[in-house]
Amino acid sequence: MAELADDTVLMVFGDHGMTRSGDHGGDSTDEVSSALFVYSPRPMVSSTALAGNEGNTHGSYKTVSQVDLVPTLSMLLGFPIPFNNLGQVITDLFGQRVYGQEGSTRNLDSPVRTLSDDDTIVALLENAKQVDEYLRTYSATSSDLPSAELQKLTEYLRDVQSKLLLSSSPSSRNTHEDRQYFVAALQSYLSDAQALCRQVWAKFDVPVMLFGIVQLVGCALLAFLSALYVGVQRSGIAIQLSRVRFAAVFIPTAILVSSAYGSLRGLNAVSVVSSLVLAASVASIGVLLPCLGTLSSCVRTERLSFHRLPELCAGVFLIGHFLAFMSNSFVVQEDSLLLVFGQMLLVATWLAGRHHADSSSSTSVRSTSEHSMTVPSGWCLIASLVLCRIPVIFRGCREEQSWCQPSSFLLHSSTTFGHIGFGPAMLRLVSSCCIVLAVPVVMSVIGMQKQQQKHYPVFTLQIALLFAAAAFVCLHFCLQSLPLRILDTLYAWQHVVLPRMAYGLTGVVVLHVWARSDLSSAKTLTQGIHSIIVAVWMVLTMLLGDGLVYASCTMLMALLSTSQLLSITTSDRPWAKAAVWAGLSGQFFFATGHQCDLPSIRFDAAFVGLHGDQQGFIAAGALVIGNMFASQVLFTLAIPLTSRRLCGGSSPVKQESMESQDADVGHERQVAASDELGVVTNETDSVIFYYVFYHNVTLIGAAVAATVLRRHLMVWKIFAPRLLYMAVSAELACITGLVVFLMLPHSLPSSTSKKSLHGAARNKLL
Repeated sequence: MAELADDTVLMVFGDHGMTRSGDHGGDSTDEVSSALFVYSPRPMVSSTALAGNEGNTHGSYKTVSQVDLVPTLSMLLGFPIPFNNLGQVITDLFGQRVYGQEGSTRNLDSPVRTLSDDDTIVALLENAKQVDEYLRTYSATSSDLPSAELQKLTEYLRDVQSKLLLSSSPSSRNTHEDRQYFVAALQSYLSDAQALCRQVWAKFDVPVMLFGIVQLVGCALLAFLSALYVGVQRSGIAIQLSRVRFAAVFIPTAILVSSAYGSLRGLNAVSVVSSLVLAASVASIGVLLPCLGTLSSCVRTERLSFHRLPELCAGVFLIGHFLAFMSNSFVVQEDSLLLVFGQMLLVATWLAGRHHADSSSSTSVRSTSEHSMTVPSGWCLIASLVLCRIPVIFRGCREEQSWCQPSSFLLHSSTTFGHIGFGPAMLRLVSSCCIVLAVPVVMSVIGMQKQQQKHYPVFTLQIALLFAAAAFVCLHFCLQSLPLRILDTLYAWQHVVLPRMAYGLTGVVVLHVWARSDLSSAKTLTQGIHSIIVAVWMVLTMLLGDGLVYASCTMLMALLSTSQLLSITTSDRPWAKAAVWAGLSGQFFFATGHQCDLPSIRFDAAFVGLHGDQQGFIAAGALVIGNMFASQVLFTLAIPLTSRRLCGGSSPVKQESMESQDADVGHERQVAASDELGVVTNETDSVIFYYVFYHNVTLIGAAVAATVLRRHLMVWKIFAPRLLYMAVSAELACITGLVVFLMLPHSLPSSTSKKSLHGAARNKLL
């Protein structure tokens, strides 16, 4: 400090404090307070002010706000105060003079003749003018600030300015009390203006926040009870749902909640819809409560065993995920931690499935079915673990991850050639196009081996449409790789024709599968789901861009390998399937270059198939959401593939009927196929409801964290964005799950199958 020049001011301060235990970021006094040290070789305050601080302890020093540093530094440097500043200058850093005495020198302890020469008053007056200008400009564009209180503040400042103007005349004799009055008046104006803005901008409606959490809890409980209900139905036990009971609970609950909410916040569209949603959840829960007694009677004899390890691990995984949202470190490192815990859950699932297969088989002779089950499950586990690790190189970086280097695969296509060179960029473009074109070809080779001859024309048509869509996607990638100066010269239709052709062809495939009436067996259902997944994958890959084709392809392969693993090892445990599936969808959210912060949103996806300014934001918003949550959409659509009957082939009864030409056996074949499809549907429904339940619970965790930590230093940087991402993810899980639910043919098993299922369903409900 001895080497500092006379015109230098040294400031040392922290952005936050810390408790004695080392915690920071909360709203306690120790966490929101930090030291401020100011040093200047030239004296900045009068000797009187310095004498007032001699012998002070830490608690007696003056407290200033961090926002006060902005106008203070601006005035000391001679710069204009920033337009949107709401802080006030620190008066201790400006000269304090003694009034009522004559003097010829202009040092800090010398008197001045008029108040207009006082540095402190000049700084405060400039600060007040800047705040007044900002408030008037803001109120002209927004109605947030109360007009009456804002008018009082404006009139108060005008009155102080007029009095200061009269006191600054050469004939006026100003005393020290006059100076104190104007300093206090200007400080009062700045404090009142800051309090007015804080009252409007920094308020939290805690009752509404708690009401939203209650709604989420109701939705989560409804999803859980629905999954249990499907499990009871799968066991062959009939439960009648009472519509009268639903109405008896729904109507008074809706009236009560609407009245209570309206009395607190007033009746409006949001309050009415929120009340109806909560009432529907409560009524549905009331209707489903009789399932609990039946469920308890079915699972009472079930003992804790190694076979239930995936369920236990899934429960621990969900609880840990719920509680971890309270930690800002977890949210920052969620991409890495979710990968580790998700892979641990996969290993536990495989170990439990293998142990169950070993314990159920004979100790002397292993059956062929058991051998064929355990061997591919190990390969599926290895493939899933490796495929989950590969996309690490495609991840994006948060601002808080200072050690992270963003991947070059996230760059826009037109800038790739200049960033990594022509050769590597061309190789990446060609290989991306080859991957996109290869997916429908590989699907056709695999699908033809499993299709019956009568389904060849339909399947061939779907493959041809998907291959044409892949060609348009590749052409779009090539077009976007052109330099920006060339892209700017193209017509609007040239920008949108290729993506829209891909949208149209994939849409035709999805609608064709949906409208088919022959989804009456596991094979045709599997083929239809594969076609839909490839069609949706094609669109999502186009939204992600050519740089993330590798990550998207890895996601598709991980989806297929993990679905095969789950169909083998957890065929009777839908809760474990749902937890693994939800964890994988979260992992590949990060593996496709996204992070849970606002700067990571890739708004360029809004112009894939759209050009220029849009009249509305629905289409553009849907494209951006598709880019961000591609993994959630794809994994939810693929939930039916986790059923063993879709991956493990036909049942023995079905094989026998295929070899026989007898009419009675043919009828038995139709019954067996119908029963098999009904079991597949029930298994898928259970996984869907548990999957939605998992997302709702994690959404509740994010909402609770944002509510409890609403005064946290990083609430708008970490916790609020994570809540927004979690809310959209849970909403997409519900919507896409509903689409899958409606797509599947729902039919109850025959009476013969009910008898056979009833005895074995007691250990399959969860």
